[in-house]
Amino acid sequence: MNPLPLDKALELYSLLKDYLPDKVDSIIELSDIIMNSIVEKEGFDNYVKSLSLMSGIPEKILAMRDKNERVSLFMEGLLVNEVMELKVFCESLGM
Repeated sequence: MNPLPLDKALELYSLLKDYLPDKVDSIIELSDIIMNSIVEKEGFDNYVKSLSLMSGIPEKILAMRDKNERVSLFMEGLLVNEVMELKVFCESLGM
């Protein structure tokens, strides 16, 4: 998985911004917080869209993948795209 170009990274931020915490200690914690927040706020569509965006795998194919594989891809995408740094960048732009 490769980092997203800026336009796609901004799209990723718009999908995940409501679920991002202020601070985390690890990518596992970040993934858990986002997943729990998505479940609480019924944002599963945003999860699938963001996962598809980060992985390049179409949503329909992701739906057929094993849940653990999806979670692993999600964590990898968060790490590769430095989502917490993306949050800081976007907030500095007033997004």
